[in-house]
Amino acid sequence: TAKLIRVGSKVNHKTLIRLPDGVSLEKTVETLDSGLNNKTATIRSYKAMQSSLNSSIQQMSRYLNCIGVIALLLGGIGVAMIVRIFLAQKINSIATLNCMGASSKTVFAIYLSQSIMLGLIGSILGIALGYTVQSFLPPLLEGLLDIHLESEFYFVPALQALLLGLLTTLLFSTWPLLRAIKTRPLRLFRNIAEDESPSREFKKERWLVGCIFSLSLLGILFWQAGSLKRGLVFFGALAISMSLLAGISKVILFLLRKLPPSSSVFRRYGIANIHRPNSQAASIITALGMGIMLVLTIRLVQLDMVALLEDNAKVNPPNYFFIDIQPDQKTQFIEALDSQAPEAKRTITPLVRSRFQAVDGRDVDQWEFHSSREERWIRREFVLTYTKGLLPMDNEVLKGTWWNQESAKKPQVSLEEDAALRLDARLGSVLTMDIQGVKVSAPVTSIRRVDWRNMRTNFYMIFTPSALDGVPASLVATVHVPVGKELSVQHAIVDALPNVTALSIQDIVETVESVIRKLITLVDFISAFSILTGLFILSGSVASTKYRRLRESAILKTLGAKRSQIVFILGVEYATFGFIAAFIGIGLSQTLSWVVMKYLIHAPWNVHLAHLAIAFIEVLALTILVGILSSIDVIKNKPLYTLRQLD
Repeated sequence: TAKLIRVGSKVNHKTLIRLPDGVSLEKTVETLDSGLNNKTATIRSYKAMQSSLNSSIQQMSRYLNCIGVIALLLGGIGVAMIVRIFLAQKINSIATLNCMGASSKTVFAIYLSQSIMLGLIGSILGIALGYTVQSFLPPLLEGLLDIHLESEFYFVPALQALLLGLLTTLLFSTWPLLRAIKTRPLRLFRNIAEDESPSREFKKERWLVGCIFSLSLLGILFWQAGSLKRGLVFFGALAISMSLLAGISKVILFLLRKLPPSSSVFRRYGIANIHRPNSQAASIITALGMGIMLVLTIRLVQLDMVALLEDNAKVNPPNYFFIDIQPDQKTQFIEALDSQAPEAKRTITPLVRSRFQAVDGRDVDQWEFHSSREERWIRREFVLTYTKGLLPMDNEVLKGTWWNQESAKKPQVSLEEDAALRLDARLGSVLTMDIQGVKVSAPVTSIRRVDWRNMRTNFYMIFTPSALDGVPASLVATVHVPVGKELSVQHAIVDALPNVTALSIQDIVETVESVIRKLITLVDFISAFSILTGLFILSGSVASTKYRRLRESAILKTLGAKRSQIVFILGVEYATFGFIAAFIGIGLSQTLSWVVMKYLIHAPWNVHLAHLAIAFIEVLALTILVGILSSIDVIKNKPLYTLRQLD
C-alpha cells in the first residue's frame, strides 16, 4: 500500500447523494443537518455549489413569476375596460329591462352570463393562439437552449389557463356590472350619455362586492405568484396604487378646474370635458395609470435584470487554478509560467487551514448554538490567508480601515461581513484561531463585503503576515492564461513542479457566460412580449373612452364645428388624460420596480431617468394617437348617422 493514511495525515471524506425523483432537496438537507452527530461535517447541495450561475437562474425564475402576476393584472384591467365598453352599448337595453320590471338579480345574471361567455371564447382563442405560437418557437430558439424542444399539447396548463381566464373575467367584470344594473328607467327619457352613479341605498352591496373582489383577487394572486409573500406584495401594490391614483387624479382635476380659462375656445372646451358631470375622468385616469405603472414596471425590471446579468458576465475570472504550491517553490512556479506566457495575469495567495477558537475570550466550547447548521458553520475548517498589500479584488471595506505596509507589521485581521455577524465580532474584537494546535489571536480592524461570484480565491478572514508568522501554509495561484497557451502552460508547470495540481476551469467559465447570454436573450424576449401585450391593453383602455363623447361630437358637427376643430378638442382632452396618468403611473412604477427587485428578485435596483423621460413622451403620444384614431369614425361620419347609431 501507499501508506498515505498514517499519524499526522489529513483525510477528508465526501459522500455524493442522488435523490430520487419527487424527493424534496430542501427537506433532505434539513433532515441531514439536524440528524448528523458530527458537528464538523458540512452539507452542501448543488444550489450552494453553483453560487454565481445558480443565483442568476434563481433570480430569473423569480423574475418570470413577477412577470406572470403583472400580466394577470394587466389582463384584469383589459377585461374591466372591455366589459365597460360592452355595457356602455347595452345601457339602453338594461334601462328597458328595468322598465319592464326585471329585477337587478335578473339583469345581473343575464349580462354576467354574456360576459363569462365572452371570457370563455377569449380564453379558448388565447389558448389556441398560445399553442400556435409555441409551435413556432423551437426553430426560433434553436441555439438559445441546449435542449431539444418539441411542440406538444399539455392538457393541465391549458385547463389552468382556461380557468384563470374565466376567473379573471368573472372577477373584473363584476364591478362594472354592478354599476350598470343600477341604471334607472328614467335614462330612456333623459337620454343621458354617461353612466349614472349607483344610489346610496346600494352602498352596502358595493362594500360587499368590494370585499369579495379583494379576497378573490388575493387568492388568484397567491395562485399565480406561487408564494404568499409575492402575492401580498402585488396585492398591496395594487391597492395602494389604486388609492393613490384615484386620490391624486381627483386633486389634479380639482386644481385643473381652478385654472384661468384658456384664450382658445376649443382648448377651453376640451379641458371642460374632463370635469363635466359624470365624466368618470378619475376612473379613466386610474385605469390608464394602473396600466402604465404595470407596463413600465416590466420595462424597468427588465433593464435591472439585464444589467445584473451583464454584470455577472463581466466577472472575467481566471481560467486556471494551480494548487499545493509550496512556499519555497514560488520562484520556480513564476519562472515556469513566464517561460510560456509571461503576459498571463496571475495572483498567488497563501492558504492556512484553521478552526475558530474564540472571540473576545468567548471560547467555542462555551458557545450557545441556535441550530445545528450554525454549529457546523462555526466548527468548520476555515481557510485563511495573509497579505500586507492592497485590498484584494472584489472586496469592499464597510467598517474600519485596511492596513498599509507600515501598519501591517502589527497583528490584525479583516472579517467578511457575514462571518462577523455569525461570530458576533465587531471592530476591536479579538479573534482567536486554532492553527494545528497553535492559538493565534489578532484584533479585528476592518469588516469587508466580498463578491463571491468572481470565481477567485475569497476568504472570510484575512490576517496581516505578522499575525501568522511561522505558521505552515501552502500557495494557490489563479492565472488567466491567454487563449491557445493553456496546454503549454500546464505542461511546463507540471513538469517543473510535479506536486502541483493544475485545474482548468475554462469550460466552466464558457458555460457560465453562455448561459448568462441566453438568460439575457430570454429576459428581452419575455419582456418585449409582455410590454406589447400591455400596450395593446392600454390602447383598448384609451379607445373605450370614445363612447362617452359620441353624442357631443355629433352635436358639435351639427352646430358647424369642423373636423380639425373636433380633432383638436379630442387631442386636448386625451393629452390631459395621458399627462396626468403618465405622471402618476411613472412615479408609482419606480416604487413597484424597487419593491420587485429588492424584496422579490433580491437584486440591485437602479434609477433609469432617461428611460422614464422617454416613457413619459411615448405614453403621452400613444394616448393622443389612439384616442383620436379610435374616434376617427365619429369624426368622419355625418352627425345624423352617429345619433341614429346611439338611439
